[in-house]
Amino acid sequence: MRLPLLLLVLSWVVFAAGGPQDRERRRGTSWRRHLTRPPGGSERVMAVQAARAKAENHPQWIKCESSVSAASLAEHIVTAQVELVGASTSHLQVKRVFKGDALPTRVVVSTCSDTCCALRRRDTRLFLLGRPNMVEGEVVFPQVAPPLFITLKTLGLIWAAVK
Repeated sequence: MRLPLLLLVLSWVVFAAGGPQDRERRRGTSWRRHLTRPPGGSERVMAVQAARAKAENHPQWIKCESSVSAASLAEHIVTAQVELVGASTSHLQVKRVFKGDALPTRVVVSTCSDTCCALRRRDTRLFLLGRPNMVEGEVVFPQVAPPLFITLKTLGLIWAAVK
């Protein structure tokens, strides 16, 4: 009498916990499994296509990339935080200068015309700046390349290009 009762309780516990079949089915659609699928999986292809369609519909979402060769063209390489964003110029608060003469703590940068180079306030990035120009009585530094997100790899590549 105890054995059938024990088996009945055990089966209830297994079905209440989802059972092995449900667990396997859930694992196949979980987000972690989706991210770790090998390249070429249909889900990944669909995700890439959706991301591409989004970027085409929203040009400001296009990822801006800058070649490290642009670092050799730059007169100044600085880490800066965007303080004020204008139509064609942005005001930056310089945090550190990697190349070039000492700059004032705040500089005016002419933003590139590309939509993907649009800046947001409080954006801290690596800026590659050219030789400053006088624009309407204000010293403005042209952007040689789109602003880069700061990573150790990026800094290493730029350090190698600057040497």
